[in-house]
Amino acid sequence: MQQEVIEMLAFFYLCEERDQNILMKKEKMTFRDFRRFDYLTKRLGFWEYNKKIWEDFSGNFKYKITAWAESAEDTCELSEEIENQEKWWETLSKNNEDLLDLESNYC
Repeated sequence: MQQEVIEMLAFFYLCEERDQNILMKKEKMTFRDFRRFDYLTKRLGFWEYNKKIWEDFSGNFKYKITAWAESAEDTCELSEEIENQEKWWETLSKNNEDLLDLESNYC
């Protein structure tokens, strides 16, 4: 089994049904969803599945990705992004504490 598939299955196991539907293209992905999936897959070390998400969805957000990267220099938006990331991780990990090594310092 390819590493990407293993990581996808693990990520789907950790995600809610709505997230699975988004990633299977049954529901529309928002840019916020894209950023959240990007962050969470990187934090979990699912690098191959992260690449797959970028391949499948980044084309939908080319303009927003460019604008987002350019605005990253604004410290106000950076602190908001960090706050979002902490919320995303908390949401994912609260129902999966027994599966995730929460003592480790990932990304």
